[in-house]
Amino acid sequence: MNLTNVVVLDLDPKNLARVARALRPFGSGILWAETVEDGLGLISEAQPFLAIVDKDMPGLTSVTAFLEETRSINSYTEVIVLAQEPELDEALDWVEQGVYTVLSRPLNPDRLRQVVGRLNERDKNNRAYPPVRGLSDDRSLVLYRNLAGHQTSGPLMESLAQTARNLTGADRSEVWAGEGFGKIDRLISGSEQMVGGYEVTLEMPWHGRSLASLKLTFSTKQALKDLDPTVLHELQWVGSLFLNQALKYEQAVTLASRDPLTGLFNRRIFLEQLDREFYQSHRHSSPLSMIILDLDHFKSINDTYGHQTGDGYLLWLAETLNSVTRGGDVTARIGGEEFAILLPRTDMEQALVLANRLKEALASNLMPEGLPDVRPTISQGLADISHFLIKSPADLVYWSDQAMYLAKRSGRDTIKTLSELPGQRKVEGTPYVFQ
Repeated sequence: MNLTNVVVLDLDPKNLARVARALRPFGSGILWAETVEDGLGLISEAQPFLAIVDKDMPGLTSVTAFLEETRSINSYTEVIVLAQEPELDEALDWVEQGVYTVLSRPLNPDRLRQVVGRLNERDKNNRAYPPVRGLSDDRSLVLYRNLAGHQTSGPLMESLAQTARNLTGADRSEVWAGEGFGKIDRLISGSEQMVGGYEVTLEMPWHGRSLASLKLTFSTKQALKDLDPTVLHELQWVGSLFLNQALKYEQAVTLASRDPLTGLFNRRIFLEQLDREFYQSHRHSSPLSMIILDLDHFKSINDTYGHQTGDGYLLWLAETLNSVTRGGDVTARIGGEEFAILLPRTDMEQALVLANRLKEALASNLMPEGLPDVRPTISQGLADISHFLIKSPADLVYWSDQAMYLAKRSGRDTIKTLSELPGQRKVEGTPYVFQ
């Protein structure tokens, strides 16, 4: 029995991010299933302490039937049901039959965290699980325990390399990421200086693709000959299982944090980054600037050429933004045709340099093939935290936006700063006055 695993049966990838956020304090490893059959298979393999199932999951005949199948596989797995506006009588009936609790969709991570906290506290005081065999006697248990809780690929692969070396007695283990993952440097456990030796390489397969490669190196031929083949099988199966979960988690995080058209950060993530950078700037007395920009005459483009062409221009603008911004800058699409750039450790003078560079890039970059021979312009508004009007993160957004609207009123295709807005004056004894 692995007390750290949770199996989730749900088709909404964003739900994975919500569950992971809720269970992060418990270090739970989350196993994701998109069919009832796969979910029951994971429950059989991982022996989780908790299964979370969507009531409307395709292939789910009934909550009662799922509960019975789960209990027949592992009687110690608790079941939480997710339901859209659940009927009270129906929810009470499920609980009476053995469901731990019923939660509403969309899932509230704080609510799930409270429920799992109570569940853990109950089990801590009255542990009803069967005795766990020694770690040396159960390789699957070692793998599940070591890999559980690592939701992202980097830490997971590092743990996989270390665990593989310990289980096989290899002098060195190396892991490379495969298809679907971002670039990850080779992860090594064991002797860095080892040259030569006897090697075996395992592919971590999942539905016809290789998620990763694991190479084990032994100093003697006999050590390789003595290796138990079942260990390699466990490494392949359990490693592939968790790598697939990490890939799904990273994809879900991307869906939850990125604008689906441009790939830039969405408004929610941008505001979270803004809060963090604003207070870091005040703490360290470092500059912070913001640019808000808007594509000029975008409604006219949509009305004339259609929304698909409009999307093409937005994508072109996003790609140009990526080409001129720096690694530490935070770029987001915060509205329909409105974008924002947060510039940590950047004063107004430096922000103006970047704004002009962006304007020049848009005027000179090649237009994507298939778009009309019309080159849109942008209006840009700038503000920085040194100005007396900026007292909070919301102020920085508001006054950058006001400067952008001043650029619109000034003929578009131009750059304006907060200091150029009319009617500003400092009054002693008051935060600020704007008339």
